[in-house]
Parts: sequence; structure tokens; C-alpha cells
Amino acid sequence: ISLALALVLFAASCADKNSPNYQFMPNMYETVGYETYQGVDNGLFPDGTEAMLPVEGTINRGYMPYEIENTPEGKELLTEMDEYAGFVGLGYWMSGMKYFSANKPLMVPSDAEGLKFRVQTSDVAKQMIAAMGASPQAMAFSEVYGALQTGVVDGQENTWSNIYTKKFYEVQDSVTETNHQLLAYLFMTSSEFLSSLSDEDRTQFLAIADAVTQEANQSVKAKEAANRENILKAGGTINTLTPEQRTEWVETMKPVWKQFESDIGKDLIDAAAGA
Repeated sequence: ISLALALVLFAASCADKNSPNYQFMPNMYETVGYETYQGVDNGLFPDGTEAMLPVEGTINRGYMPYEIENTPEGKELLTEMDEYAGFVGLGYWMSGMKYFSANKPLMVPSDAEGLKFRVQTSDVAKQMIAAMGASPQAMAFSEVYGALQTGVVDGQENTWSNIYTKKFYEVQDSVTETNHQLLAYLFMTSSEFLSSLSDEDRTQFLAIADAVTQEANQSVKAKEAANRENILKAGGTINTLTPEQRTEWVETMKPVWKQFESDIGKDLIDAAAGA
């Protein structure tokens, strides 16, 4: 079982963006925040889009802003797919929190009013930007630096690692530590496979999965912290919110949750928010 799990964990993400495939990453030393097939021009997706919208009746692509608090309810949601999809979540593999940057300081949502923000192709992301009184502009990740530099867009959202490695801080006034979305991947397995294991093997499998998840997340946490410091060392500016300012961001985003209740389910949104 240990060997089988290791083989599964070693295969992650995509190396060649021209076709679906796998990249070998020893011991899953770092989860990489790829934007799905970004920049691909080979007929996989029309008009240069990074991914297709989900089929009717499924959850829209995107992450709800300020939705999931650090509570046990988030872990309980790992089993939600079992009944209707036949999958069980084993853990959340983090790639970092997201932060807003712009050509002016963003201390409260109204500071973004009238600005243009680059977003991924996501209904959730578009509604989030609209809630701030700003305009969402979908574009490929590879085009973001140039768009910020030339003023095609005024701001963007990303993790510390993406902001640092892509040098977005060079062409922005500052980055605000909004912590408004978690970029994460669901580590899961087949319910049928899990139930086919003996009690002993299942216990060992789940223990290994949990240990690897913890190690991967700690690695990403350290990498994100290091790149936050790298931004400051390189001359970038980071704005930190007061508790009152953060509350204003959360309250501004709550109507976005409401807009997607019919897609996700009020019970799941309430559980994720720890309500």
C-alpha cells in the first residue's frame, strides 16, 4: 500500500502544457500553483481559455472569497463527494493564500472602485471583483505582467510565490495582505478503492496520506513566507490590514457567497464558513 500511494503522490500537475500528462516531482516536495493549461493554443480549449466551464448542475470553477475559516467543518467536507460522486477527500494540498495588488494601496474594498483587475476565467472571481466596485478582466497568466506594466489592468490577485517569481510587485504600488482566497488542491481517492482495503491497510493508507499532506503543506507555508520576505527585500511594499479593515473585506464579499448558493448549496457554504 505504501508503495502504491507513493507512486500516486509522485505524479502531480502538468509538465507539457500541449497535452494532458503528468510531471514527476520527487516526494511531492512542493505543490505548484499552475494555472490550468494557461497559454495553450492547440485546440484543447477555445479562444485561449485556460479551462472549460463545468457542465450544468455542477459547481462553478473558482474559490469563494473569505469563505472557509480554520474550523473542523472544513475537514468534514472531505466526505461530501462520497454519496454522489464516489470519491473521498484525503486532504487539502495548499498552494498559498491569495492577495490583491494594485497601482494604489487597497486598505478597504472601496479603494478598488473603478479599477480593472485581472482574473482567471471564473464566474466567482468576476463577481468578487464586481463586489469591490471594480471591473474584472479575464486574461492568461502569461500576459499579466505586461498588462500591469502598460496599464491594461490596474491590479491582480495571487499568492506570494507567484507575485514574487513573476515580479508583479515591480509594476504595482503595493500588495495588500487580504488573505481573501485559499489556492488549494483536493487530494482524493475512489470510495470503492478505499472500502476494498482491509481495516489495517485502510488505517495505514489514511495515516500515510495525512502525513504526506501535512509535510507538503508545511513546505508550501515555508515557501510562501520566504517569498513574502523576498518581495520586501526586493523593494516591494506590503500593506497589512487592521481587524476592522479585514472585517470590511469579509462583509463586502458575503453577497458573493449568496449568489452561488444554488450551485453549491447553502448547507455547504454555512459549513465551510463555520456557521
